[in-house]
Amino acid sequence: MKVCIIGCGPAGIECAMTIKKLKPKTDVIIFGKEKNIAVKCSLPYAISGETKLEKCVKPDEMLTKRKINLIREEVTEIDTKLKKIRIKKNEYKYDKLVFATGAKPFVPSIKGVDSKNVFTLRDYSDAKKIAKFLKNAKYVGLIGGGLISVELGALLSKKHKVTIFEILPNLLYSTYDREICEEIEKVMEKNKVKLELGAKVESIIGDGNLSYIKCKNKKIRADAIILATGIRPEVELAKNSGIKCGKFGIITDKKMQTNIKDIYAIGDCAQSFSLITKKPVPSGLVISAVREAKIAAKNICGIETNFEGLLNPSAAKIFNYCIGRVGLTEREAIENNIKVKILKSELTTKYDTQKKFGKIKTKLIFDSKDRLLGAQFISSENIADLISFASFAIYKKIKREELTNLSYPAHPELTSLPFFNPVVSACEK
Repeated sequence: MKVCIIGCGPAGIECAMTIKKLKPKTDVIIFGKEKNIAVKCSLPYAISGETKLEKCVKPDEMLTKRKINLIREEVTEIDTKLKKIRIKKNEYKYDKLVFATGAKPFVPSIKGVDSKNVFTLRDYSDAKKIAKFLKNAKYVGLIGGGLISVELGALLSKKHKVTIFEILPNLLYSTYDREICEEIEKVMEKNKVKLELGAKVESIIGDGNLSYIKCKNKKIRADAIILATGIRPEVELAKNSGIKCGKFGIITDKKMQTNIKDIYAIGDCAQSFSLITKKPVPSGLVISAVREAKIAAKNICGIETNFEGLLNPSAAKIFNYCIGRVGLTEREAIENNIKVKILKSELTTKYDTQKKFGKIKTKLIFDSKDRLLGAQFISSENIADLISFASFAIYKKIKREELTNLSYPAHPELTSLPFFNPVVSACEK
């Protein structure tokens, strides 16, 4: 069996490696127009100087040592009837084909957006250009108030004067509920990151030597400008090949297969759906891409596996705060006509007998049947394990009463007082 994968990002790589793990004799070829394998989540840390840019690149050997053929060329055409793909002057036959073409940055229609000091951040080459330009830039403007912008703004503020511009009323508006958004806004402003909220950028003036972002009838200095205004799925090749696409990408079934037999789509280029509402949603997270890749690989190898939907768990560190979420926000639940119960807790991260203990705030969203729909956390300590636990609880449709029976550990330096646990305490209220 010959499997061709278009795209050398996390989805394509995971799909290829999983196929080789399940069926080592399978002939797997990855076509990637990317010049290298980059750990994209680490790029903000490289841009800010927290880590070296070179460390964000992984060797091609991670594929080639598994006998996966890596061809760094762009696929230009697909013949779905003859099962052939073309790159420049060569063509390759396939038995199974996987689209893992990812997404591209969305560039809004703003006057001056094509200036030499305006950048998008999607891959290694983008990060390299931004890092070089920032060496001679004092003022940085970030357009967009999502997670990438907030993380990058926090990191860059140690060496630069940063302003974030967001057209919506809050930072992180689409992924968190207002109370957590507002806490993060206070943290940003406390650390001297300026915020322009509910602000539509009208134009960009200048080219970096002396440039400004104009909004709300005022001009704000920005030597370097980074667009963090979202992504759009790369679906042109799929559309040209007769593959059906929706609002958020290539349409697939529960086996990650498209409308054309033996052709699959995974990762940012694929339209997914919510595990809870069953409605189409964008993917956009690396963990979602990895899950979809494994499911496609299993089905390609004859192991029937269904994809049951996304919960989009995510975590971030912003200055000394960790935030995380999974499932539906309160606002999303209400928009989907779901009656909700909101339960909260606020505890210490260690016993209050210890030095330097912080706080952890928990918000749980339940439906009218007491099933967990969503969770959000903010803390001075790592909350990744809590997000994973909440994700599992949502997936298994665990109810509030069951969560109150959770057995949990206690230790003066590692947990809240033994009478309390962030999830249990919220559920008991």
